[in-house]
Amino acid sequence: MENSWFTEDEISIIQNYVSAFETRICAKNEILINAGTYSSEIFFVQKGVLRSFYYSKEGEELTIWFASENEIISAINSIFLGRPTPYSIQCLEHETELKVFTYEDLNKSFVKSAEIYEIYVKFIKLSLLYSLNKLVEFQSLDSKQRYESFLQYHPRLIDRISHKHIASFLNMTRQNFSKIRNSYK
Repeated sequence: MENSWFTEDEISIIQNYVSAFETRICAKNEILINAGTYSSEIFFVQKGVLRSFYYSKEGEELTIWFASENEIISAINSIFLGRPTPYSIQCLEHETELKVFTYEDLNKSFVKSAEIYEIYVKFIKLSLLYSLNKLVEFQSLDSKQRYESFLQYHPRLIDRISHKHIASFLNMTRQNFSKIRNSYK
């Protein structure tokens, strides 16, 4: 779904909307939201890559989401349920540039802009569809097919972020990921 979440016109509308909000530059590996905290912040990625992850019962980091340029990421369960999030959000590249606003800011904008509301609804729908598709892939595709799907949805990320994060996202070991990746070289 890379570059297909929003049209160029929608990206322009979003960039115009977020221009009024705080710009935050974060360092590689910086944690923006920690699991166990409440956050209503929403991050629009202008440059860089972020990930959302949680810790398994065994203490292993499990990546569930990536967001890169012109994409949005937040602790959505914290926002919608008003509870601490079980997920952390982390910057994966040096000098990641974000626009930061809150869910309250977004709600206020709905009154002023039908376009922002429509884009928000589209984002929620696409997020749900993407999540459902990912769940089906985990249940029905083998490791190689999940890797191919990742390349289709996120072709620019494969060389930008740690392979351990991608392996985790694809629900495979780093060794299996390396073996599959090397078979494509």
